[in-house]
Amino acid sequence: MKLTTWRRWVATVRQVDAPPVFEAAAVERRAVAELLEGLSESQLAAPSLCAAWDIRTVAAHLAAAVAPSKKPFLLATLRSSGNLNRANDRVARQTARQPVADLAGPCDSTRPARSPRRWSDREGR
Repeated sequence: MKLTTWRRWVATVRQVDAPPVFEAAAVERRAVAELLEGLSESQLAAPSLCAAWDIRTVAAHLAAAVAPSKKPFLLATLRSSGNLNRANDRVARQTARQPVADLAGPCDSTRPARSPRRWSDREGR
């Protein structure tokens, strides 16, 4: 990424009012969790719009993205020789082996997603 592009991106991020964005994301995650818990095994096994993934694997992908630990993804990235697409697929398929309640759990957090450190805190560095 060019330095000028980076500076424009940082300027845009500084203008975002983060708390409402993260609260809206939390509301959406809770809705996804409720949806998942209401699906039958046959519905979870149905093909999704994501190539080669069923609904359960898509749900696992969403759960892994908001899980507190990123260690599984980092290990999968190493095992996939740095190929992020393959690592993402590995983690999603591995996570999909869990019960639906475990998949919905990370999505059903009652707290908003943690907001990134404010860019203004980094000024002058």
